[in-house]
Amino acid sequence: MILTAKIKTLLAGILAVFLSVAAVNLQGGREEAEALYSRALEKISAGEQEQALELFGRALEIDQKHGKSLLARGRLYLKLGLWRDARWDFRQASFHPDPHLRVAAHIGLGDVYRTLPFRKLQAVAEYRLALRADPANREALYALAETGFALEETQGYRMAARTLVRLICIDPGYRDSYRLWRDKILDQTDDELRKAGTCIESWLETHPDTAFWRFDLARDRFRLGEIEQVLATLETIAQADSSARLTERKLLEARCLLKLGDTMGFESSYAQALGAAKSVEDFNCLLTEAETIFTPEESEAYEKLKSVEEMGVFWRKFWLERDPDPLTFHNERLVTHYLRFHEAQKMYRMNFPHSRFQTSRDYFRLVSPVSYLYEYDPGIFFNRSHGLTIDQRGLMFIRHGPPDRMTKQVTWSNPMEIWYYGSVHFLFEKRFGAGDFIFVPSVTRGAGDIMKAMEGETFKDSLPAYEQDFYVADFLAPNGLIEVEFYQSAKSSVAPLATGLKTALGIFDSTWAEVSLDRRTATKLHTGRDTCWLAVNRVTVGPGNYLYALRMDIPEHRSVQRGKLELAPYRTGILELSGIVLGSRSEGKPAIHQRRGVSLLPRPSLVFSPGETIKIYLEIYGLQARPRQGRSFREWVTVSRIGEQSKGFWRGLSRLLGLGGRAGRTSLTLRFDRSPETPTGPVVETFTIDSSNLEPGPYRVLVQVRDDSNGRRNRRSLEFELREKERGR
Repeated sequence: MILTAKIKTLLAGILAVFLSVAAVNLQGGREEAEALYSRALEKISAGEQEQALELFGRALEIDQKHGKSLLARGRLYLKLGLWRDARWDFRQASFHPDPHLRVAAHIGLGDVYRTLPFRKLQAVAEYRLALRADPANREALYALAETGFALEETQGYRMAARTLVRLICIDPGYRDSYRLWRDKILDQTDDELRKAGTCIESWLETHPDTAFWRFDLARDRFRLGEIEQVLATLETIAQADSSARLTERKLLEARCLLKLGDTMGFESSYAQALGAAKSVEDFNCLLTEAETIFTPEESEAYEKLKSVEEMGVFWRKFWLERDPDPLTFHNERLVTHYLRFHEAQKMYRMNFPHSRFQTSRDYFRLVSPVSYLYEYDPGIFFNRSHGLTIDQRGLMFIRHGPPDRMTKQVTWSNPMEIWYYGSVHFLFEKRFGAGDFIFVPSVTRGAGDIMKAMEGETFKDSLPAYEQDFYVADFLAPNGLIEVEFYQSAKSSVAPLATGLKTALGIFDSTWAEVSLDRRTATKLHTGRDTCWLAVNRVTVGPGNYLYALRMDIPEHRSVQRGKLELAPYRTGILELSGIVLGSRSEGKPAIHQRRGVSLLPRPSLVFSPGETIKIYLEIYGLQARPRQGRSFREWVTVSRIGEQSKGFWRGLSRLLGLGGRAGRTSLTLRFDRSPETPTGPVVETFTIDSSNLEPGPYRVLVQVRDDSNGRRNRRSLEFELREKERGR
């Protein structure tokens, strides 16, 4: 027993010595392996990859469990495309006793599988193993999100969205993960927005250099309906930097104000957004929200724009041409567009914006139904403001508003919606393979033309239209300018209790830039035929082509006329005639219209009662004087009925049978010889026409003037109508 104890003691001593020597050798081996590992990293930095692989191999020969060498060599193999060798090294490292190395190994394996076709799901599994060991590992989270994007499917993007939100709450600055989430995820859920927003708010408190992210938070709050918080955030941004993202900020501010019912504030902020876009030379955010109602011609024109000035002109024309009343600050079409736009974003969001149907044009054409009897180009929908994530129903809604009525059907396969606009309808179906409602062509009776529908738009003014009577005459003004007068009137019954109606005339150039504006007040009086509101608006402009808008402020009505105005220059030194003004005498009436000392009441309707005396006014320019005889001219006035249908025998027969109405003449001719008292300057010419012998109907008055000094002639004409008064008036 004593001998046995001595043997055990001896063996224990030998084992201790052996282990001590082994530990010393192991420590020396690790140090040597570590040195070789460091030298290999230097070789990689120098671009000497083969030497690095050799050094890693020697390090692993000395210490087979040198995890850092396994990981580094696996990374180098992966970089060189030797994925099998890389997978082997990462797999070996995944059994290392150090948990940090095991996490890195699983990330490496995931990176290997991510580079291989059809192995993305294995990559996801490896990244998740890494996150199981280290839930806050930023590299694993980022790699998992990238793999989700690489899957190119909705579920992959959903996984990427959830993963990036986790990463943002840990470190939003990691490899720009925050911006990746903003730019690539189109279907962020409300919960994700709230969670990420809370984390970003905390981050901003300690990272002031990322304060520009506040605007993103404001947009998220807008989508969540937190309007007051949005405005408060925008104010905070403005106080910190008044120029920060000014265009987007003003545009978002405008939408908030519209949501609160402040349409005037909305339009003011939108105008500021347009101005800011021009100053920073970036109209993209405006384009994204407006191109949903572009016509094909506007889309083509916008693509050709090159300068900031051209873009500014485009946007001015774009909205003013749609404005039902360009003479007011309020643009009802602009307001309606953004009300529809907000509703479409809320009610008709894409369910699967990252699906192949929405991101691949070929797949879109494959799934999108096309009938042999009814073909259409799916390009009218595909990728149109895709970043807005509005489905095809929403795009229709933005252009034409809510349908007059809608029916929903649920079949054994796919739900359907039929939208009716008047007598036509459009069918939308949530078809398998698309995931979202898409237009389905139909040859049934009443089916609408989707191509025309998606090229046009519908706007129903909230005010009923009232077309006031008007016409225009032009006169020579000093310095070669032209004085233009618009005569407009409305029946007094449209505003019987008013004491005066405001009127306005706007002259614009071809880009809808304002050239001249005149505001007046209409006067209520009897013109000789009717009691009406009468106004004369006058502007002075140069010769050229213009656009005009004429309005009368009739309560609860839209009374606006708009059109083109072509003003040819008056030639100097040559006989010229002004426009013709037709009206009635103004004896005892307010001087609603006066030119060169002559008063008359213009008749904007150009409708007179048979038997009424018609007063005519015009001006003559360039009349020359004969030596020692002064100026003189001969004038012929011809009034003739337009479009005589019954002549000769048939006309006489209709009168005999009592079918011809009033018996009388259908034309008359007057001739005057005039000698103006003034030796120079314009000559005012006035005369009257007695219509008592003329039959009712449309007429043309033609005024011809011959200068006695040189025989030059010129003419002007104007059409009017003789119409019997309606009974009871």
